Amino acid sequence: MSLQCLHEDMTIRVMEELDFAPAAQVIAAEAAAAVDEKQTNQAEDANLHAMGGIVADSDRFVGRQTHVQTEEECRERVERLLRDARRTIVANIVGGNYRAALGRLGEALHTVQDVAFHQFQPWPYPGILEAFASDPAYMTCHALRDLSMFSRLDLGELHQGRFDIEITGRLGRQWSLSHRFFHNPATHFPLPVGRDSGAAEGFLGSGWMVMLTFGASPGSFPSPERFQEASSRSTSQSPDWQFVTHGPADMARAEDASQDFIEEIRREVLRAPNGIRLWENFRLLSEPAARRQRAA
Repeated sequence: MSLQCLHEDMTIRVMEELDFAPAAQVIAAEAAAAVDEKQTNQAEDANLHAMGGIVADSDRFVGRQTHVQTEEECRERVERLLRDARRTIVANIVGGNYRAALGRLGEALHTVQDVAFHQFQPWPYPGILEAFASDPAYMTCHALRDLSMFSRLDLGELHQGRFDIEITGRLGRQWSLSHRFFHNPATHFPLPVGRDSGAAEGFLGSGWMVMLTFGASPGSFPSPERFQEASSRSTSQSPDWQFVTHGPADMARAEDASQDFIEEIRREVLRAPNGIRLWENFRLLSEPAARRQRAA
């Protein structure tokens, strides 16, 4: 994700729900945000964001060459990275090194969260500025998607006074609350219309709707017709703009995956001697207990 504060906020929300002490939340959240300082296209950096970076190939006939990781190569590397992180975190918790465990947890949660957002896409750019210069439309949409607010963003006919915007926030793991604002002054009655009616997809008229959704977040399953024939339709329905509306759904997957990752670590710690006490000391960042354990 291109916005550090979002990883920080997401990590705090997840750890708060799992009853971590505020001080523990801050350590992990700051470590999660700090990963975004590594934005190069080298594989060791790109893989931290669940994206494919550049790796070197060695061939005795051709010499040293490079290529951007395939999706499979990136997936395997990220899975290995997270396995190693789990082992390190568990070892630090068992050893009473809670601050080190929290820092490594925050770094790993950044990668876990980016799996939901980036899904092992290639990252050929040496930095964020170069990415914006090379493909400003894509990167603008990338940043809007990372805000994880818009489950609908139809601004293609804004010059004619028409728009359809839906902003979604999550309430727990199952519920979402959406506010939809639309203005399509083709009629006085806000009636549903078909995609071939000549009006913007959605509702005719003007209004504001509040929707409470259970289960999958809005935008998780876009209509198969919604972004077809993009070349003949509005700019906001082009392929670049399509993934802007995936933000709330990606955020939901990222938060769920973060909780699952922490739960995996908790289960491994509980299998250790005095595992329950170790986990509680880690969760509450009980420094005196940690020092006593190291002294023993």
